[in-house]
Amino acid sequence: VLGDAPAPPGDGAAWQPVTLPDLWDDSRPGTLGYAWYRFRFSLPHQPDTPQAVFSTRMRTVAAIFVNGTQVGQTGLFGKPDELGASAQLFQIQPGLLKTGSNVLHVRLWVEPEHAGRLAKLQVGEWVALRQALDRERFKYDTTGEITFALALGMGAFGLSVWWRRRDQTMLGYFSLTALALACQIPVDSDWWPALSKHSIVTWQIMSTLRVAKYTFLVLY
Repeated sequence: VLGDAPAPPGDGAAWQPVTLPDLWDDSRPGTLGYAWYRFRFSLPHQPDTPQAVFSTRMRTVAAIFVNGTQVGQTGLFGKPDELGASAQLFQIQPGLLKTGSNVLHVRLWVEPEHAGRLAKLQVGEWVALRQALDRERFKYDTTGEITFALALGMGAFGLSVWWRRRDQTMLGYFSLTALALACQIPVDSDWWPALSKHSIVTWQIMSTLRVAKYTFLVLY
């Protein structure tokens, strides 16, 4: 259900069935702002060990509620994150759950220029889902780091060649573009968001110069 209510809406709200993953560009193109999701699950008995909610993607910012109590949040509502929401795990204390029916709510905020998305959710033992989170983050981080290293290496090598052969203008453009691309690849670091933000401007400048160069060669 769409709406910016700070607490989970009641049963009388205009709930609509959805299938996860829910990609807003497909299910509600052009829609921004807040939405609530509601999921029901049953337990044969109240657990005596910590449980958890796991999801691989909640875009842009999400908050998780279990039986009306908030158990976690991915960021600040109204303030976009720089790197995007990756896999998330939220712990549920056993006392929040009960035998029989339980309700899980997700409050999702989607900012302009970002595609809203909520991936599938898993509820289960904390230990097991913690392992799933570690696997997902390892896969995500490793892929990003390899891509970053390749782009950075190509850019640095290209610049070193261009420094000795200044007549190879296109090689210089390519190398700077590769370096700008490397700075846009998410890496787990506190200083990375600022560098990534500035690299977008560099990428746009390099792309414009490259197009201008090709246009000049074609016309003249």
